[in-house]
Amino acid sequence: MKLTRRNFLQGAACGIAGTALAGVVGCSPQGQTASDQTAGEGGESASATEEKDVDQTYECDICVVGAGFSGMIAAVQAHEDGANVIVLEAADITGGASANGVEGSFGVDSSLSKELGIQVDLKNILMSEMEQSQWRADGLAWLEMMENSGQNIDWLIEQGVKFDKVDDYHGKDYRTFHWYQGGITEGYINPMTAKLEELGIQVEFSTKTEELILHDGNVCGVYAQNKSEWIQVNAKAVILATGGFGANYELCSNIGYPADRLLSVGSPHDDGSGHDMAITAGAKDFADYAADNCGSIIKSFSFSMTNLGFCMAPQIPWINESCERFYKEDNCTVNLSLANPPKWNQERSFMIWDEAIFEAYAATQEDDIRALLESALASDEGDVFKADTFAELAKAADLDPDRLESFANEYNAMCATGKDELWDKDPRFLVPLQNPPYYLAQPINAMFTTIGGVATNRNAQAIDADHHAIEGLYVVGVEGCMLYRNVYTIGTPGSCSGNSINTARTAAKHAAARL
Repeated sequence: MKLTRRNFLQGAACGIAGTALAGVVGCSPQGQTASDQTAGEGGESASATEEKDVDQTYECDICVVGAGFSGMIAAVQAHEDGANVIVLEAADITGGASANGVEGSFGVDSSLSKELGIQVDLKNILMSEMEQSQWRADGLAWLEMMENSGQNIDWLIEQGVKFDKVDDYHGKDYRTFHWYQGGITEGYINPMTAKLEELGIQVEFSTKTEELILHDGNVCGVYAQNKSEWIQVNAKAVILATGGFGANYELCSNIGYPADRLLSVGSPHDDGSGHDMAITAGAKDFADYAADNCGSIIKSFSFSMTNLGFCMAPQIPWINESCERFYKEDNCTVNLSLANPPKWNQERSFMIWDEAIFEAYAATQEDDIRALLESALASDEGDVFKADTFAELAKAADLDPDRLESFANEYNAMCATGKDELWDKDPRFLVPLQNPPYYLAQPINAMFTTIGGVATNRNAQAIDADHHAIEGLYVVGVEGCMLYRNVYTIGTPGSCSGNSINTARTAAKHAAARL
């Protein structure tokens, strides 16, 4: 399918991410399939692949996999640098997962921030982020992203992207957040889509890349499927912009989430295929260290922001299978992601509330959360329980009655004194459990996206276990993000999408310079 304004713009707001791949020239069209390659335990380079019976072959300088947030940037930048570019997109529209949540991007010393007289101390940001990651994050990657960010914002403006304000994103630590005018679709996706069309860049929609083509350890193309046909793309560089692996529960379990307690609420194309192909090609697997954008929800409530918000309510205590309160519930008021790691250490996790807490929360919501609760109690899901006593509640949820009563007594005593003796929760959120009926729920994890999964260097090249670049293979956007380790920090507004912009431009420039 060739690029047209109609097929580019008609569904952009739906935001279906493209998990596809891209190719490289310089090797024979007769390669081998990635499934027949051997990659070592630590990411040893594979050698070659088996030839496919293809229906069509394309030649280009740079093949970009995915026409999402970072993929479109990489394609436009590569074209600007003189490369012949082909984009493969698994979905039938542009935008990827960005339409599901990106609101703005990080920028320092952009033309907009200069007009507003905004000054930001990069050293403060760098030290804060490094300390939050226990100095495991790539500090030089942080520094380069920040130093390039102003130019990156201005470059986007040159491409037609629209911003309407710069602020600290709801009171965060720094005024670095550049909001997309009218939202991500109007401000970013549509203008960048129009730029691809204007430049005549070839985009193959509904085309899912299945395998990398390798020769002597170098990535030199891809095999992809367009409907029922196999196509081959030969290129001199491949840029993977395939999004994260939030829809791949097995990979998410490497982070710490039980595979049987996950629900993907991001893009269905974030299936980890790009990650797996990079690892098969010899890239270092970074999934164990990936951060994520994930929150708890009560499954029987069905997914909604009301459901997500309720599970983050700091006045609701959480306990484990032994009826022990295991973390500080108001840490999610600082960062949603901080509420997740404590749950990885438990066999089971429950939230418990009473009628008064529920009524107070329901009064703040436009949605009828009472209807959700009643529907959940009547369902066969078995994840919400109700009783007039703590002992009955424990029996319903297969917990120890004595332990649950002991927990409730201790928690209520702390609420009475206004002092959390265990986790030092803000006294504002110490609300006693004393108004029956009582409720207990066992939530699951709603995964929006993962961030980081394939190890990369600062050229955005995939690297092996020895930090050697895999020739011809670049990984950009969230899949190759090296800014975080397990916890997605949000004190620096717009850093993740800022990194996606920077890695996409960096990869395209580096690949084009080597043509």
